[in-house]
Amino acid sequence: MGGQPAHTSAEAWLGRPLDGAAGPAEMVRRYLAAYGPASVMDVQQWSGMTRLGEVVRGMGLRVFATEDGTEVVDLPEAVLPDPEVPAPVRYLAEFDNMLLSFSARTRTRIMADEHRGRVFTVNGIIKATVLVDGFVRGLWRVASGRDEAVLEVELFAPVPAAQRAELEAEGMRMLELFAPSVQVRGVRFV
Repeated sequence: MGGQPAHTSAEAWLGRPLDGAAGPAEMVRRYLAAYGPASVMDVQQWSGMTRLGEVVRGMGLRVFATEDGTEVVDLPEAVLPDPEVPAPVRYLAEFDNMLLSFSARTRTRIMADEHRGRVFTVNGIIKATVLVDGFVRGLWRVASGRDEAVLEVELFAPVPAAQRAELEAEGMRMLELFAPSVQVRGVRFV
């Protein structure tokens, strides 16, 4: 494909005028609905906006403290999961918003500092990651050929057999979407 890039306004794309009534508080509310609880720094990292502390303080949000003492907020109606319930395994794509949505300081809520260099490369690539119990525990990629698609999973450290089985099952479901027409699908731990 070549040629000139096509540009249009948001209004033309949506087929209606933009709602100018939504302001920073609505943006914070929408962010928290997707990623809360979160710190003000997390919201600022995601949005590119600064000085949101006053906006957040005026919203009547619930306030919590993390294990390291960081103040995080959430919507009053948000349901918090029981901390004893394990999070399901997940595969996050390259540049996944989950990794982009936390500030560098609080990214440790989902990824250990020692793994940061393997996920965030020096040339700006953010690799596809594996979440186990809500934390980044490895990387993944799909190696595919004409009739085969193999999900290659590189774990940073061994995980229990039950979670490894979950990773395999979730990986096979993902491959059904990623490569529906191939005859051979598999998950390989490398």
